[in-house]
Amino acid sequence: MMMSKFCNRFALTTFAILTSINTANAGVINFDFNSLAAGAGTPITLNSGGVDATFSASGDPGGFSITPSFFSFPGNVIYTPGTSGQNNEALNIKFSSPLTAFSGNFATNGSGPLNLTAFIGGTGGTTVGSSSATGITISNFPEGIISFSGANFDTIVLADNVDPNFALGSFQATTAATTVPEPASIALIGLGLAAAAFTRRRKP
Repeated sequence: MMMSKFCNRFALTTFAILTSINTANAGVINFDFNSLAAGAGTPITLNSGGVDATFSASGDPGGFSITPSFFSFPGNVIYTPGTSGQNNEALNIKFSSPLTAFSGNFATNGSGPLNLTAFIGGTGGTTVGSSSATGITISNFPEGIISFSGANFDTIVLADNVDPNFALGSFQATTAATTVPEPASIALIGLGLAAAAFTRRRKP
């Protein structure tokens, strides 16, 4: 009888553990274009921290292309006009996992703002927010940082509706937190299920 009560209590405790599984910390991932050869054109996919970022444009193939930075920020950039030679292209970035924040270096070929629109479910999904930023001329072109946060998203679209072209340099993305059980919790859950089975077998 005491063993049965013990097992019942253990099973109830283990059941409670099911509702207290851990939430993994969100992580900041850094992306850059330095691993890509100059002249490579969209569509392009980068991977960092287990997350894919796929870049595309309506003028593909080659709506945007990779070029060494000629701005104040270092490294390669993705730039329009690409190999297709089209101006006024919007840059689509589709991520393989939901994100909560984005921040990237940019430059424009003029004084217009760079606009960002964020979606969940791709560009055909739901718009979750937007932002814009106007650069400050540091060397030859206005440069700045464009960012977005406050809602989960998996796609962003960057567009400059005033100037003929723009460039995006390195950027950061913050992954959304995911809920996963700890190894210790998984072990306790297994023990709890075994205890419940033992209790059932002990019933007359």
